[in-house]
Amino acid sequence: MRFLHWFVAGAFIGILNILSYAVRKPLGVSTSYLTADVLGMKAAHCPAVEENVYLRKHSKVDYQLIMVVFMMIGGLVSALLFGRSRSKPIRSPAAALVQLIGGFLMLFGARIGKGCTSGNILSGLAQMSVSSLLFTKATFLAGAIVAMLKGGR
Repeated sequence: MRFLHWFVAGAFIGILNILSYAVRKPLGVSTSYLTADVLGMKAAHCPAVEENVYLRKHSKVDYQLIMVVFMMIGGLVSALLFGRSRSKPIRSPAAALVQLIGGFLMLFGARIGKGCTSGNILSGLAQMSVSSLLFTKATFLAGAIVAMLKGGR
């Protein structure tokens, strides 16, 4: 398998972080969850969107929502270019449903916590936030423990 060198990938993430601050928004995508919901509510002519200042604030397509769409496209392109796709990535409909529910719950929790892992790790570390450093360590430690329990390398 071919992979993008870690230094090159890190440089791209750094450039993306700088560009995100150029538009005065930290790097993160959990707000897109709210934006997508509000756009759906707006399309259904839900009066709550116009009555609620918070919902009205998130009722327009912003760069984060566009970034989420391009992240999915980028993931597909990366899988195809670097040979990381499998012939059957979804083993069963039940597994796909569990993955969908798990992703939904993670994103819901991120919104309740007012931030997602990418926002906390990438933007928080770029700002040299101590709490983001602790969060990053905890996230990687939890990931390593889960990988060991599941038989990862």
